[in-house]
Amino acid sequence: MRFCIVLILILMAAGWLQPRPADPTPPPFPFSTDDVDALLRTVVGEVRSQGDLEIAAVVHVIYNRWRSGRFGKTLRHVVWKKGAFSCWNADDPNRVVISQPGVGYLARYTRIRNIALATLRNRVARSMVDPTYGANHYWHPEAMRIKGQAPYWAANFEVCSKIGSGVFCRL
Repeated sequence: MRFCIVLILILMAAGWLQPRPADPTPPPFPFSTDDVDALLRTVVGEVRSQGDLEIAAVVHVIYNRWRSGRFGKTLRHVVWKKGAFSCWNADDPNRVVISQPGVGYLARYTRIRNIALATLRNRVARSMVDPTYGANHYWHPEAMRIKGQAPYWAANFEVCSKIGSGVFCRL
């Protein structure tokens, strides 16, 4: 053991073994303004009344779907996929809220916007752990009880975590 430490010190002194400098350049942000707008609208439509952790968790779900490549090539494709997020359904009352023209309406949701953008940036930079443990779906049992039905896919999921009133799972 002592020999290894001495050898490492000699190699470092000779300049043959140098610590690798940290890359000061963060990875490029792979999302367009339209992608980010679609993500923000989805988060507002889905969990605007929830706590900070659950808001961030839904961003993780959207990011996990995008990263897997199975749900769409862009964030817009992921969130607009038919049936993926109920706030985009034509009969969902949240559709009116998220269909406002322009991004100015999001100013009313500054807290949500800040949480969602910070979460997305940190995930891209790999500086944040995913609290959903790779979940690509989520649901709220209480809301489904009120509606009288669970999601059609609920029988086939693996629960990854529970955050706030949401159950986060992976198919």
